Amino acid sequence: MTAELHDLRAKVTPETAVVLESRAKSMGIDQAELVRDVLHSWAIDVIHEASLIATALDREGLPGICRDRKP
Repeated sequence: MTAELHDLRAKVTPETAVVLESRAKSMGIDQAELVRDVLHSWAIDVIHEASLIATALDREGLPGICRDRKP
């Protein structure tokens, strides 16, 4: 079963448009698929960073996402 996809519309710079068009063409995919893959990879990286930060904060006994702020 595939994940639910959400619609996203965005304006991009001319340089970005050229890169998206060229890269998608060279990969044999459409631009929407390329943008989806790039954003998904970025999101996974951000989630990983957040987990590392949360772990480090917890290890140091500092407030984080799931802990009340200390005075």
